[in-house]
Amino acid sequence: MQSKDSLRSFGTLWGSPVNNGRFIPCRVESAIGSVTHPESIVSNLVPQDRTDIQATTSLPKGSLTLDGKGSSVVFDYGVSVAGIAFFDVDSTDPGVEIQVTFSESREFLDRPSGDGPISYLAGPATYRNPILRPSAGINYLTEVQGGQRWQKLTLLTEGRVVLNSIGFIATISTVHPTRLPSTFSCSNKSYNHLWDAGARTMQLCTAAKGSTPPLWEITEQGALISATRAIKHRASFDWKAYTLAFDVLIHRAGCGWGVAMTNLQGYIFYVKSERLAHASISVFWGFTDEDAESVENIHLGTTQLPVPIVQDASISIRTCVSPNEIAVSIDGIEVHRISSSKFCFSPITQSTEPQGCFGFGPGADGLATYTNVLATSNLDGRTLYEDKMNTRSSLDDFGAGTTTLDCLLDGGKRDRVVWGGDAAIMGPPVAYSTYTLEALKGSVDLLMSYRGRDGRFAAQVPPTHPWLTPLSSDFSLSYELYLIQSIYDAWMFGAISDGQLAELFPSVEQQLKRVETFIDENGLIFCGPDHAHDAREFNYYDPPRIGHSTKLNAQYVSSLRQSVEFARSLGFNDAEKTYQSHADRTAEAINQRLWNEQIKAYGITSASPEVIAQDANVQCILAGVADADRSRLVLETLSRELSHPEGVLAFDRTSGYRQSISNFVSGWHLFAAFKAGSQFHAKEILDKTLVPPSLPDHPAFTGTLWELMLTDGSPGMGGFTSLAHGWATAATAVLPAYVVGIRPTAPCFRTFVVNPTKLGLSQASAVVTTPAGKITSEWNSKSDVFTLHVSAPQILRGTVDLSNWGFDCENEYLIQVNNGSKSPFRPEKAEAIHFIGEVSIIIVAQPVQ
Repeated sequence: MQSKDSLRSFGTLWGSPVNNGRFIPCRVESAIGSVTHPESIVSNLVPQDRTDIQATTSLPKGSLTLDGKGSSVVFDYGVSVAGIAFFDVDSTDPGVEIQVTFSESREFLDRPSGDGPISYLAGPATYRNPILRPSAGINYLTEVQGGQRWQKLTLLTEGRVVLNSIGFIATISTVHPTRLPSTFSCSNKSYNHLWDAGARTMQLCTAAKGSTPPLWEITEQGALISATRAIKHRASFDWKAYTLAFDVLIHRAGCGWGVAMTNLQGYIFYVKSERLAHASISVFWGFTDEDAESVENIHLGTTQLPVPIVQDASISIRTCVSPNEIAVSIDGIEVHRISSSKFCFSPITQSTEPQGCFGFGPGADGLATYTNVLATSNLDGRTLYEDKMNTRSSLDDFGAGTTTLDCLLDGGKRDRVVWGGDAAIMGPPVAYSTYTLEALKGSVDLLMSYRGRDGRFAAQVPPTHPWLTPLSSDFSLSYELYLIQSIYDAWMFGAISDGQLAELFPSVEQQLKRVETFIDENGLIFCGPDHAHDAREFNYYDPPRIGHSTKLNAQYVSSLRQSVEFARSLGFNDAEKTYQSHADRTAEAINQRLWNEQIKAYGITSASPEVIAQDANVQCILAGVADADRSRLVLETLSRELSHPEGVLAFDRTSGYRQSISNFVSGWHLFAAFKAGSQFHAKEILDKTLVPPSLPDHPAFTGTLWELMLTDGSPGMGGFTSLAHGWATAATAVLPAYVVGIRPTAPCFRTFVVNPTKLGLSQASAVVTTPAGKITSEWNSKSDVFTLHVSAPQILRGTVDLSNWGFDCENEYLIQVNNGSKSPFRPEKAEAIHFIGEVSIIIVAQPVQ
């Protein structure tokens, strides 16, 4: 969709509440061919230290001219940004076409498809190389581009175009990280860059309600759909033998649709040709007709159509899905057939029999209007779905509308879905940076609103889907349990109230009851081969963890202990006792059956006790399964066996699992190191794993935090990798929570602790926003003097605990609190200091007599 509306009013096109300004390029990286004055439309601001290069309110005054086929220019936005791409066109020759290519990393920008296609994303910007056909005035590419630092313009045709400005209408908050509600700063600039990158990542991964345009344009004629992969009708996830019929008008390039689509893959059909009179039909098993790194589509065949396709004229397409074949006809003539011998195995249904959703999307550069959709059962002929696709309800049926609620997305570019595992680690970074508690609560609400028939929690939900729609959204037991972590964080940080917790608690009980059905005679969760899908973890590309999984069982202990706190707060004494008993039983069984004394760590499963998995071991520390001695041994083993020059490996080198560095698991590892009181291991994780990609001199710097890394330090899945991924943001919470030390000890920070850690620094400060107001804390350490000042709302009750800071126990100290009298201070016997409002502390080292 293109419009000549002003930039300021663009959001009114879909009723967006977001008015965040614009992102414009900060510099020209390169130009080829006839390119005149590209530097006149950039800001010339480049990232340096904590410089503000976020959104701008004014545009440069100048113009860029592209003249002649092949002329191109590359723009750099300095850091990853997100929004609706705009182009202020001064003038253009007729028929000009511009390829607009996007990429998070410069490495992938020169590929024909940029760092796309985004195969997992059935929504905004499936493709990262759209074609702009400009006209004078303001032009828009209305698909949201959710994360990119780099943008390339290439003339595909002869002709000339003059641009006054380019950029993005921001669909995210554009507040600079140093001015967010919660902030952090310290004497180590690298840690400041890391915190900033996490905060910026949180901004890219936070979607406000109504902040994105609908994926389809609803017209009187039907749903006008531009270049996306097929978007699923979610309620048809369990359909098997059915027939899909619809009419379509092809306006450009072709049309596409899918059948038997599961959560990930399906049979995708495309009718395409540059000259529609010589069109063909192709079918793929997978996501689209274009492969992406780590995602392969299987081409099942292409057939030339026996009749021409007339542009803008209606054709009728019918697709019959049966256990033995899938047959397609156009205007009553059969044009393609897939026999059962070509059926593909679905990892979701664990079968080759076609099952799942239907959906629509014309593919790359396609534009088509879909109408008169009718789905019927092949068994009894009854109507399963019928819609002319010309009302708002059509958007709801396919989740093709705008964002339903404020929510936390897993990634800016990809997948742009609310995933349980990602949301579970994003709660603390929300509180310690953006303070978008509504997004944390919205994520909990979305995941809670989709329940499996057996009571299971949803593992992932599209943000554009309305509440309470039937949905196939499961992934694994682990991802179901992650929602309990999100509920716990939302409660502790004030996103949900005690009353709302009481409403959610029955669902928590149902989930725990479901997990108990997997407990065997050993007191452990057991997932056999028939429940392989329940045994999957974050590393979906590796085999599931069949048998007794240490990580899953330790996570269950954590969920039970959090539920003990829920029950105690709500006064449910029987539930409290039951969950405490179950937690103790499973924790003891983990220690008895899954601890490997030879490697001084927990094995990944009972079947592979020699394999060292980072997530399994850190989860045992976090859940309290490992006592202090075993926590120390575990951290030492992980440091020794998983250490790599580029960071901490997710699995040991002989495990058979993919050798990569997971910022998700390393985030939990960082939490675990601080919980165990190991500054050495915490610093090791920060300095070796988390900090390097966040520094401006990194070759793939985006100012955001990555999903996964390879052992050479590059993005873990090439261009497919999300380089602004919410699950990598743990350090943005850990630095203020453990280095400055501000942590809640009761919901809403009603009571809180300030428990700082030195970590080799000379100064650290943080502002943490709470429902009652801001808590500020700063400590300084110079020579032999330590000072600490804390300020908090009078309604809160604070405690200063200096036991973890790192005083030298060989020294003698004097302490002075609030300018009172000085008294001896013994670090190993330091007493807690309770306060309301403000407290100032000075500790001075004394010469040893």
